Amino acid sequence: MKQKAFLFFIFTLLFSFFIYAQDNTQNNACIKIVKLLTPKASKIQFRISAYAKLQKDIQGQSQLEAPVNTGIRIDIPIYDTREKLVWDDVKASEAVWLLYKGRVDFYTIVRAFSLGLLGVKRNRRLVPTRWAITAVDSAIATKLLEIIKFENKVVDYIEVYTASYIGNKFIIILFPGPYRLEMVEIWHPSTIWTQNAGQPVLHWVREDKPNRFTEIDGGMMAARLSILEHLARRKRQASVLIVREITPDYYAPVGNWHIRLTTAHALSQPMLKSNNLKEAIELLGTSLKDKNLLSTIIERSRIFDRLYNQKRLDHYF
Repeated sequence: MKQKAFLFFIFTLLFSFFIYAQDNTQNNACIKIVKLLTPKASKIQFRISAYAKLQKDIQGQSQLEAPVNTGIRIDIPIYDTREKLVWDDVKASEAVWLLYKGRVDFYTIVRAFSLGLLGVKRNRRLVPTRWAITAVDSAIATKLLEIIKFENKVVDYIEVYTASYIGNKFIIILFPGPYRLEMVEIWHPSTIWTQNAGQPVLHWVREDKPNRFTEIDGGMMAARLSILEHLARRKRQASVLIVREITPDYYAPVGNWHIRLTTAHALSQPMLKSNNLKEAIELLGTSLKDKNLLSTIIERSRIFDRLYNQKRLDHYF
């Protein structure tokens, strides 16, 4: 009996220590995030210079001109609202946007969001990192979308961008027109998710109207953020088609970060400008690994359907 009581005591002690260690680890993580969000106090040196000049007296007699330099150094800590966002009741979407505008690192924002450090206090929850990344992508993109919609201008030409990374090839086409977005993923046979497929598998995700999606897809949200950052910098709208080809060289999933960064990299590269839709289609066809997929993409794309079959009012004037 004494032995059982002793073992129970040891077990309780170890369990309590484990819980304490877990809480301490989480607290340390929260403190670390807060420190990352908080800018260091910056010092501003003020130099107050006074120049005393003795004017000529009333009688016109010249007096001495004496420069007087008074140097005063004042160290003032400068803080902004970034730390305040952790402690105040601010909607998570607003907090994310303010941190983004404050040039806080994207993944620092994600960690703060994931740990439940942002948002209205009574609604704060721990969020899986995967969900937090998509939520932060969406929150920032929604604000950027408001910017480009306010400008009400569109790109002047059809623009084609390409980039490749770790077995993924991206072809991005911007068409003059109101903002809408389509993304098609072409999974070739023998990739990690298509081991037994006999032919390429196409997966479509669409945003036919702003913030109206056929489904919530993390990869599409990552690419969408880079697209909207590009358009917001240019203060333009565009109808966007993203073609992502996944080859067998992509043998292990690495997360959505590479979609966001590769899309941004593509948009920073030289582009093909054209007023000719056929020329853009030909370039898309030559860029595809399987040329036979071009007709399928054109048939299923709603953007191409609008370009081919729907006419705008200005067509008649």
